[in-house]
Amino acid sequence: MRRHPFLDFHRTAEAAGYPALLIVSLFALGLVVTPVLLLALTRAVWTLVLAVLGIVAALALLAGELWAALAGADEPGTPPR
Repeated sequence: MRRHPFLDFHRTAEAAGYPALLIVSLFALGLVVTPVLLLALTRAVWTLVLAVLGIVAALALLAGELWAALAGADEPGTPPR
């Protein structure tokens, strides 16, 4: 069965003592803020498209990480990593 990449990242980061959800949230914030700043500076149509795509990508990224954070890591039969 194919593993979920967010689940691997989340378990590895949490095992190392890093808050994985916070790291992904900050990255998603950067995905949203950077194009919006560029939009404010240039006011070009392509930056508006880039900003909207950044918002969609950030939402998808956060949804994947939230799924990994809430995944059944405590289910019986799941080996600890």
